[in-house]
Amino acid sequence: MTKLAYLFLVLVILAGGCTPNHPRFQPSGRNTTFQSQDSFQDYIEKSEKIIAQGRFDLNDDNRDKIIAANSPFELLPDEHLFPRREDGRFEKGALLIHGLADSPYAMRPLARHLQSQGFMVRAILLPGHGTCPGDLTEVNYREWLKAAEYGINSLKKNVNRLFVGGYSTGAALSIYLAQQHTDIEGLLLLAPSLAIKTNWAHLIPYIKYLTDWLLICDDADSTRYESFSVNSVVQVYNLTQELDELIENGLKLSIPVFAAVSSEDIVIDPLEFIDFFKNKIVSKKSVLLVYSSSPDDFMTNDPRILVKNSHLPQEKIHDFSHLSMTMPPDDPHYGKDGDYINCLHYRNQSEEKKICLEDNTIEQGEISSKNKKQGVMRRLTYHPGFYEMMNDLDLFLDGLH
Repeated sequence: MTKLAYLFLVLVILAGGCTPNHPRFQPSGRNTTFQSQDSFQDYIEKSEKIIAQGRFDLNDDNRDKIIAANSPFELLPDEHLFPRREDGRFEKGALLIHGLADSPYAMRPLARHLQSQGFMVRAILLPGHGTCPGDLTEVNYREWLKAAEYGINSLKKNVNRLFVGGYSTGAALSIYLAQQHTDIEGLLLLAPSLAIKTNWAHLIPYIKYLTDWLLICDDADSTRYESFSVNSVVQVYNLTQELDELIENGLKLSIPVFAAVSSEDIVIDPLEFIDFFKNKIVSKKSVLLVYSSSPDDFMTNDPRILVKNSHLPQEKIHDFSHLSMTMPPDDPHYGKDGDYINCLHYRNQSEEKKICLEDNTIEQGEISSKNKKQGVMRRLTYHPGFYEMMNDLDLFLDGLH
């Protein structure tokens, strides 16, 4: 059997070769295109209605909490500390864009920090997200770009200096948009998805002819899909291909960039971004934090790159995962004592999953094959050094004055 045939067989077995029957795996019919609104408040309210109508896990006890977590949001700085300008604008503003299968909840810790530093912050909801996984079976990445364009255009009316930030796919969208909007003064990128980490990336568009789903899970997480449709990954691939074409045609970023990656990330290719940072991000004010369990392997003569140790045996942490990059340890949902535990890499009813869910003494980290060979591994969902990273971000922002 060829490697290609073997890959397709594995995917069909994993996904079952068919579309699941539960309604959450079907499109809701409300959330695959972007509809612009006159005001950002109208946009928030319309999104809240779409979320309320498109989810299957709402009840009287959790409705308000889940809708709020998945909705776009706006945070304003303390006007006593950071007054508006004479023209009514705030001095600084940041648009934040979440990643694939995520929601604006992923951007709230960064948003709150930027708010405390005087930023007006807005976070958008990408089409296909916040409702049910089935909505990602029909969405096109062009609709994500439309939503981000709207976010930028709505925010720039209210601020003097515009920044854009994103996580994973949201970071890729941010890079793309920086080529279209010359008034963006800086980018804030966490685990940027310039390339999907697989040797089979070029085959992704063809998988849809075999199955609709790459991964089918319980979708028990209220702020993130746990099931992944093939189309959603195809759309990320298409976006990265468009970025590749821009890079091949000479794309370079002259604006300052603050970025952070984990070298052990199994979702995006961190080496691809490190190379992009070295060669295509030209501002000397830019900063890249590289978290690695083997920091000596990433030492460089580029003074803009700061390598930090992610192997924390005293905390039973092997390294940092893709999911961990946006969340502080004290987050009530994904944090150290949060109410969500990620063990999706083990089969339901298996002994490994039982241990992963119940034993709080086991190791945490990225779910790489290397890590899993060392024993039962819980996927790390928070960043142990998040607040230190925010201090590095402040130093970066201070350097832009």
